[in-house]
Amino acid sequence: MDRDTSRLFEGFKEAPRDLDASRPVLDVSIRPACVSDADCIGRISADREGRDPDTEIAAVRRSLSDGNLVQSRMVLVAEVDGSIVGFGRAQYRDMQPSESGGSLPEGWYLTGVVVDPRFRRMGIGSQLTAARMRWIAERGPVAYYFANARNRVSIALHESFGFVEVARGPTLGSESFAGGEGVLFRAKLSDLERRAP
Repeated sequence: MDRDTSRLFEGFKEAPRDLDASRPVLDVSIRPACVSDADCIGRISADREGRDPDTEIAAVRRSLSDGNLVQSRMVLVAEVDGSIVGFGRAQYRDMQPSESGGSLPEGWYLTGVVVDPRFRRMGIGSQLTAARMRWIAERGPVAYYFANARNRVSIALHESFGFVEVARGPTLGSESFAGGEGVLFRAKLSDLERRAP
């Protein structure tokens, strides 16, 4: 039975990044996550994924507490008026071959950006993406990202940062994609400042 993905992908509008004059202007602060952020991150993640909040909070707390992971991954949070309204992750992944031939290359990956539904379409996802790409640019010349081909909002966001498609398939490395196929993207980071929205 296929997993219900209706809550995973926001409805796509042909110009999802157009500014809306009625949209509030927010003072957003982006910073590295710390263990004390686990409750907020876990709740936002549980809401998006349809999971138990307590289980998700515990998983986030373990992840943020694991000092061994500091060199291979990072989490940033977005705050508005002192409240966490979103988060974004990046991680280094080793080469992951796949039996179906859709391997994932070794390198730094953007591995998810989630914004509280009340704060979507306000540029927070873009700010989290730009900050993660700047962080990766300090560590290497290329960033990767993969998504379900049905997640058009996420794909449009990342294309605006210069990501281009390099592969697609039902699986990419060890990743499978609910109800569809995955798409692997790559961005060269040498001219990041010129491209960032």
